[in-house]
Amino acid sequence: MRFEFLVLFGLVVFSFLFVGGVVYSVAMDLRLWCGTPSKVCFAGGVLSYDFSVSYVGPLPFIDVFLMVGGVPSGWRCRFVYGGYEVDAVRLMNKTSVNLVLMVNVPGNAAPGSYDFHVVACYDYPPYKSYLNLRATVKPMVSGLVLSCLTPAKVVEAGGTVSFDVKIKYYGVRDEFRFSVLNLPNDWSVSFYYGVDEILLVSLNNDDEVTIRVKLSIPMDTSVGDYNLTLNVYSKSVSESLSLMVRVKPSSIVNRGLKVFVDYPIVDVEAGRTVYFTLTIRNLGVMDEVVYLNLTDKPSGWSTTFRVAGKVVRGLLLPAGGSVNVAFEATPSPYINIGEHRFRVQVYSEDKVIVKDLTLIVNVIGSYSLSITFPEFPALYFTITSGESKSFTVTVTNTGFLNVTNVYVSVDVPSAIDWRVDVEPSKVLILKPNDKANFKVNIYVSTIVSAGDYFITVKAVSDQVSSTARDVRVSVTKPTEWGYIGFGIVLVAFVVVVIVFRRFGRR
Repeated sequence: MRFEFLVLFGLVVFSFLFVGGVVYSVAMDLRLWCGTPSKVCFAGGVLSYDFSVSYVGPLPFIDVFLMVGGVPSGWRCRFVYGGYEVDAVRLMNKTSVNLVLMVNVPGNAAPGSYDFHVVACYDYPPYKSYLNLRATVKPMVSGLVLSCLTPAKVVEAGGTVSFDVKIKYYGVRDEFRFSVLNLPNDWSVSFYYGVDEILLVSLNNDDEVTIRVKLSIPMDTSVGDYNLTLNVYSKSVSESLSLMVRVKPSSIVNRGLKVFVDYPIVDVEAGRTVYFTLTIRNLGVMDEVVYLNLTDKPSGWSTTFRVAGKVVRGLLLPAGGSVNVAFEATPSPYINIGEHRFRVQVYSEDKVIVKDLTLIVNVIGSYSLSITFPEFPALYFTITSGESKSFTVTVTNTGFLNVTNVYVSVDVPSAIDWRVDVEPSKVLILKPNDKANFKVNIYVSTIVSAGDYFITVKAVSDQVSSTARDVRVSVTKPTEWGYIGFGIVLVAFVVVVIVFRRFGRR
């Protein structure tokens, strides 16, 4: 009876586990769903697949891990949930979440269709669910779109005219140059991006830039319409844009300014004022009122324009005449080391004539040390022979760079009769504007005669030495030596008197 009961109990347990296991495994359900499983893009583009993950099962929640299988080498995939990149999500029972799969297709991807899949899995009980996706890569077609809001302009002979051209590019990264076709003789053209003159631009897919095409028209250009063609090109693609310039007679003939400087780039030590001499010439047949301005100035500088020592902003320049203008630039005490650019603009009163000039100052670091004597600024002190005297020497880094291994050097009249000790013997580093105090102790031996002597003091470092300072030292004798000297003189006087009397009688 007991045996039959055990067999029956075992069958019940086995049936429960078996049936329960089947039900348990069947009840587990992890589903992936995407409304747009197949997408198309160009090489170098980005694909995004919106998909959902849902879970139904006996557990209150599960952690679902996400991965992508079957993508070609070089493709980059990432999952985004709520704006954050993730690789796993936690699902409550009978819930779902929406995610985005971002796929970066490299620019060198070959055209064609690529099948891959998203894998969602959890560890216990082991289970995986798959979502099949497809990406169709189209070959990248390079293209340029040029546009100009005002492609036709009017300008006087001898003037300049500019066109702002917008460039829109589609394709893999490329470099583009510019040229203007049908450009008349003696006309000049330059291209600008912002304030910088450029030779080419480097564009990526979907980039958009605006360049300025500046044309200079000679004074003797004939009146009329001139049709020009702007060509933007690379090795693989090019595009053209038609421009028109209507030249009308100049309202003022024979006008012109020329501005130049002998040395547009100079090096200067930090903290020093730099000077440029600008020469302005009036090439026209009429007097011009000329103004000077800085259109671009780096921070930390104060600047002035001077003529014959006077600060000016404008001046009257006779026809055919010239003038030298001194441009002064003074840096702040904490100016940065390196290159600093100034853009000077010289223009006529009516702004018909405008000349730009770029000046460059390369600020280099400087080393400098100075010494002071707080206890005797008059550079004089008194000492008694046979004694010693101490005083302080303050060393200041008056330069703009660190100095290392700083010490005080003291030269005395005699290395035998004079002894010098300096504490500390050395300061390892002294930063700009920092100070260091050195205690100097001087001993004068008893055999040094009374009188005035000079010692020379200076600060020395690995990089620079200070200016040497001479200090006058007045040496005196002790009082007892004074009495002995007086006695010797008195004895000598008595001896002289006795000798004089004795020999005087003969």
